[in-house]
Amino acid sequence: MKSKPKERTQKTTNHSTPKHWDEMNRKQRRAMMRKMQSADLSLEVAHPDAAGIDIGNESHYVAVPPDRDSHPVQCFGCTTAELKAMADWLNRCGIATVAMQSTGVYGLLRNSFRPTQEIRAMRSYWRQRNDLVHRQGDTSSGCRRCSRR
Repeated sequence: MKSKPKERTQKTTNHSTPKHWDEMNRKQRRAMMRKMQSADLSLEVAHPDAAGIDIGNESHYVAVPPDRDSHPVQCFGCTTAELKAMADWLNRCGIATVAMQSTGVYGLLRNSFRPTQEIRAMRSYWRQRNDLVHRQGDTSSGCRRCSRR
């Protein structure tokens, strides 16, 4: 009688931290959040005269640097008058550039399939052959203008 091979009872664990947030479990995410909150996350300001705009269907939220206004985050509607008021406020705050963020779809085209160069060339040959066959059929059937053969 053959003896059964011994089963491994010890699981091998990988203690390396996952690289992507989606690969982490809840405990790892919490630990990462604590680490991020405790770390000094001061960032270098690349564009001091920039604002951020979160674009929505009914309203836009605009944020400027906190030293530019007593209320650095404001909400504006989508009408022309409200958009002009937003532009005036941004000018008063000394904003020279904005970064916009939108999660909606605003009439953008869907991605389309573009075949490879070889397939496009072959399609051109097929179209040319089809045109030549149809033209040959038209001339052998007679004159189109007078309907004679």
